[in-house]
Formats: sequence, structure tokens, C-alpha cells
Amino acid sequence: MGWLDSRGISDPTKTTVQLIVLYLDHLQKAGRAVSTILVHKSAIVKTLYQITGFSLSESGTLADYLKNMK
Repeated sequence: MGWLDSRGISDPTKTTVQLIVLYLDHLQKAGRAVSTILVHKSAIVKTLYQITGFSLSESGTLADYLKNMK
């Protein structure tokens, strides 16, 4: 079962910025390197944009989380 599935979300295009931050936080708490977390973030943001046209690159919530993570 995937991370989103375990939260009752079967369609990854229905995710929110808050869920993405929770996922990245999950990776950080699991001991993943900052570079790994940034790769995950980039892949998620680019994929969601390609599929939905919704841009998360300007999300203040996501930017604040990443700034505090380092």
C-alpha cells in the first residue's frame, strides 16, 4: 500500500499542498537525505503540473517547509 493509499486517497492527482508537505515530512522523519526529499518534491510538482496543469512551484506553504527543512 502506498503512502496516499494509506490515507484513503486513491487518486494522486487529488492531493493537496498540505499532503505533499506531510509526505516530505514523513521522508525527513524516516531519515532520508535532504537531496532525496528535494528529488521527491520536484518529481511530484512536475508530474502534477503535467497531468493537471496545476502549478505548485509558487506554493508558499511548500516553500516555507523546504526552507525550514535545511
